[in-house]
Amino acid sequence: MDFSQYGDDIQAQLQMVTLLHRSDSKRSRTICESLLVTGEELKDNTLMGFAYYYLAESHFVENEYPLFVSNLLLGLKYQLQPPAPSLLAKSYNMLGINATYAGDISMAMDHYLNSLQYAEQVGAPYALAIANFNIGMLYHDLTDMEAAIAFLKKALAGFEASPPTEDRQRNMSLTYSALASCHLEAGDTVSALRYFEQQDKKRDKMHGDALITALSFEIKYYHAVGDHPRWNAAVEAMLTTIENAASWLGVFDDLFLLCGFLHKVGYFDQLWRLLCAMEALIFQSDITDMMLKFITYKACYYQGKGLQEEYLSACAEYFALSKRLEKENQVSMKNNIKLREDLEKIKTKQQQMQTENMLLLDKSRRDFLTNLPNREWLNEYAEAAFSRAFQSRTRLAIEILDIDKFKQYNDTLGHMAGDRYLQALSNLLHALIERGLFCARHGGDEFVIIYENRTDSEVLEIAESLRQDVMTLSLAERDGGDPYPSITVSQGICSSLPMPWERLWDYFHAADQALYRAKSTGRNAIRLTPFLSEAGRKPKDGPAV
Repeated sequence: MDFSQYGDDIQAQLQMVTLLHRSDSKRSRTICESLLVTGEELKDNTLMGFAYYYLAESHFVENEYPLFVSNLLLGLKYQLQPPAPSLLAKSYNMLGINATYAGDISMAMDHYLNSLQYAEQVGAPYALAIANFNIGMLYHDLTDMEAAIAFLKKALAGFEASPPTEDRQRNMSLTYSALASCHLEAGDTVSALRYFEQQDKKRDKMHGDALITALSFEIKYYHAVGDHPRWNAAVEAMLTTIENAASWLGVFDDLFLLCGFLHKVGYFDQLWRLLCAMEALIFQSDITDMMLKFITYKACYYQGKGLQEEYLSACAEYFALSKRLEKENQVSMKNNIKLREDLEKIKTKQQQMQTENMLLLDKSRRDFLTNLPNREWLNEYAEAAFSRAFQSRTRLAIEILDIDKFKQYNDTLGHMAGDRYLQALSNLLHALIERGLFCARHGGDEFVIIYENRTDSEVLEIAESLRQDVMTLSLAERDGGDPYPSITVSQGICSSLPMPWERLWDYFHAADQALYRAKSTGRNAIRLTPFLSEAGRKPKDGPAV
């Protein structure tokens, strides 16, 4: 996001939020609330979209899940008017996380792909890396390790191309661990260890979810290779880390996989310690799908220990949560449909505005009388055509033509008749446009035609056909009187293969000189010159028609 459009005070607040949103979420929230007031006063959607997004992030960090979701959705609507791709990439990524927590993999994938699309628009490697990482983890959960590894490698490349920050280091560690885990589950312990050793170099700087992910891999790896002492040490380190962690919702999947693993191998005491460490944050999050998974492993523990009464109580709690999830899914589906409808309305409105703006732009670049491109559009197109011809080593021809004795027609018949001549000629040029040529009104009775990648004979054939068509134009007087006199045109053309020492202006100058020679030899003629601008050489006339 470009902060330069704002004053010093607002710029300072925006920069502070981007610095503090993870490390000091409460202060970040206070600044965001102030920015919302300012944004409302200024009617500034960009400011509102920024503030709501980072307000949502502060609630996410503090595990205030319902407020996280509501602020995220509010921000999304502002970010779409006008589009703010960098923020939209972040918002859709967080919506994907929201859908993942709710167990809706299909919706999560949809949001992550939207995030990827917006990140690509602004060419942001870090945002691309985040989206690729989350898509990779979805494929991991779906046990498609080949696809997971492919996306995680893209994520790693994106993080490596991004400026060094604490967040970047954390996410690189998570990606190395995720790649190690995918290779391990695919049965490739050699590659798994290689990726794990890359992130393990930063172990002394790890904390929070990055450390949890690393330990989760260690537990699975040491069990796979039969190293029981290190396996026990990793399990103990994981339990200690979880018991002391302020938040780990970003890696809850790793912890539930660990719960399943401990249950499978019969380590019920360790499973119970892990469940006790997780319980407070699980229920504080108020995420039903997460609570269901938690109760499932609690029931597994009670069953494994033969605690029948506690087991039945957990089953009853599971049933109640299942009914709650069923209702939530219905509400969630309605909300998602409503969100999609709202977003489609906004996108439709944007498309209409873009269409209207394009029409206005097109109108501003056309000549009012003839509806042909005007000089501004001509200059822009000619520069691009010259560049294309030079890069592709193809021929370029520029023709300048005007109506013979046009001033005499104007002086004798009046300007209304002169305008009719110009409109009649422009109709013939519009027909050439439909054949792929570019035609524009240069000013007065002078017009320009640009021929790309055509031989001299092709250019002369088109020019001659136009000359003949002009002579057959029949313009009746408006009052039904005698027809106006027929008109003719003179045409000067410069055709050549652009050379490094040539410029577009050289082509126009040569075409103008050729037009002068066409007129000086009796008018109603075409003069083509193969322009040569090397030192000591002059343009040579081509065939006269």
